[in-house]
Amino acid sequence: MAQQDNTYSEHSELLMDRKRYSPSFSPSDIKRLEEAFLDSPPRTQKPSHKKFSRMPFFIVIGLILILLIVYFRYSVIFVPKMKHPQRSLLNSQYLDSISLISKEGKIQFAQGIIYLPLLPGQPQGFVINTKMPLDLTKNDIYIQGSFLDGSSVKDNVAMKAIIRDDKFFSNSLTPLERKLAPESSIQEDRIMKPLKLDFQNTTPILLNLSRITQIRFEFYNPRNTPVSLLIKEIKLMRKEEE
Repeated sequence: MAQQDNTYSEHSELLMDRKRYSPSFSPSDIKRLEEAFLDSPPRTQKPSHKKFSRMPFFIVIGLILILLIVYFRYSVIFVPKMKHPQRSLLNSQYLDSISLISKEGKIQFAQGIIYLPLLPGQPQGFVINTKMPLDLTKNDIYIQGSFLDGSSVKDNVAMKAIIRDDKFFSNSLTPLERKLAPESSIQEDRIMKPLKLDFQNTTPILLNLSRITQIRFEFYNPRNTPVSLLIKEIKLMRKEEE
């Protein structure tokens, strides 16, 4: 019995020691433990689509503004694929772009033919930009065309040609001036004489004739009625082959 009493007393002392050294938790400590280990993971927020929903609206507005700027400030004609001789400036090998001087005449360009409804009393025409510089010291430019039926060719149509090199020097102060006349004196003959343009005698000192990248054609109708003109060919020919 003495031994059992000793064992019971030792067990009681051990329990007392455990209670003495075991940590005590307050309600606030228990709450912090629950928040740290027992809470569910935070929900991931889905990205907002408000910013993306407005993107198509701003894109449409931007495209409309670009189209309005191009329409009111520029007149550009897209160059179609054409089957022309290699020396033709209307061939895609040489031609980079064509821009109009004025929109009022409804100038058209299709399949390498330029249609010019020349209104009275105002200049009309177009500007040719080339992909590569043209050497006009060894070559001349020829223009071929015809007047449409119903157009009066009694008075010749005047034309000015202005060239510009790759350094932006030009003969704008002394343009080359020519007259467009029918090939014969018969009124029914609407074919235009091939017109040769030789710029050597009208070249300013700073203009480099061997590096021409732009040609500007301006046409003037001296009559009181419109004249319709077709430019069928603008070609480059060597001087020794003329």
